[in-house]
Amino acid sequence: MKKFKSVTCWIVMRVLFRALQVLAKTDSRLKAGIKTYPNRYVFRLRAGLGENAPVLSFKVKNDGFALAKNSAKADMDITIKSIEDAFALFTGQVGIARAYAEHRFFLKGNPYESMGLVRALEIAESYLFPPFIADKLDVPNCEYNPLKLFALMCVKV
Repeated sequence: MKKFKSVTCWIVMRVLFRALQVLAKTDSRLKAGIKTYPNRYVFRLRAGLGENAPVLSFKVKNDGFALAKNSAKADMDITIKSIEDAFALFTGQVGIARAYAEHRFFLKGNPYESMGLVRALEIAESYLFPPFIADKLDVPNCEYNPLKLFALMCVKV
């Protein structure tokens, strides 16, 4: 069961990254949020503490996001404590704010700067999850139809 959760988290992290890439170009709130980070600012998201835990490293590049090498030094490193917590977070069972309140992840980096990433993740969740889940997670409303996001995710933006 852990392997299933690990693979699911890896897939969701890639979809989430692609959504962030598209939203950085199309959502005004995300565009404004990215401008607060310097170019080449590296984020790392790790789903679990193990050596084989799924990892996503990405950086700010030209007012958007690009993949970064996992070996790159991260300016902000968010490590979710267990694969079970990561699975709950990435499948919409738990929101980011609740996960933070329940100490389900570690943050290495500036807590003030992390709020911009949390906001970006919440905006992405509002597009990726259906309304009945998004409402439960208390994420902001979409600026446009989520189907447009899915269409844009399939093409190069």
